[in-house]
Amino acid sequence: MEERRPFIAIMLFEVTSDRQWEPLMFNEETMLIYAASEAGARARAEEAAKEKEVTYPNIDGENVTWRFQRLVDIRETLYEDLSQDVDLYSRSFERLEPYEELFPAAELDGT
Repeated sequence: MEERRPFIAIMLFEVTSDRQWEPLMFNEETMLIYAASEAGARARAEEAAKEKEVTYPNIDGENVTWRFQRLVDIRETLYEDLSQDVDLYSRSFERLEPYEELFPAAELDGT
């Protein structure tokens, strides 16, 4: 049996309600998965994401639905030893503007 290695999966969900929120809501989740290969990690991530799909009533009695949209990324962790503080995931991008649009500086620095 192949040794299982740690992978990080980034999963995207659409969150809707009976009230039809505007704008649409999305949720990005990061999951640690152990698998023998990237293909195995991808399959497990998609299975886990589908298991997270749910509909439930919120406090106002509206049905809220979480629906898996896609696997955004899957890759091995930067380090295999996760018993101490380590970076798990890193990605680079060429343009800062779309990132800042999604994550305004005030949200990131807590102000």
